[in-house]
Amino acid sequence: MTQFAKLYETERGQIVVIRQPNDDGNPEIRFFFRTKSPALSVCSMAIAFRTVTAAGEEDEDAAIQKADAAFAALDEEKVKLKVFEQMDMLEEAFGEEEAES
Repeated sequence: MTQFAKLYETERGQIVVIRQPNDDGNPEIRFFFRTKSPALSVCSMAIAFRTVTAAGEEDEDAAIQKADAAFAALDEEKVKLKVFEQMDMLEEAFGEEEAES
C-alpha cells in the first residue's frame, strides 16, 4: 500500500502532510497546520507538480513521479523547516494574540 499521508507531532503542534491531486488534477503535496493566531483556523499550503515536455505537452506521468519522489524524501526536519517559516509569516501578519474588541 502506498503511503499518502504523514503526521508529525512537533514543538509547535501537529503537521499533516498529504500527497493528493489538486483541483486541476495535478499532483500536489499539501501541508496542514495551526498557528498561534486565534484569528486563523487550520491553515494549509501546497506544492503542485506539473511537467511540460520540450514539445510543450504536459507529461502527467513525470509530474506524478516527481511528486511521489518529493513526498518520499520528506522527513520531519524538512517539513518543519518549510512549515515553521510559513507559520512565522502568518503569525506576524495576523498576530499571536486575540485582538481586543
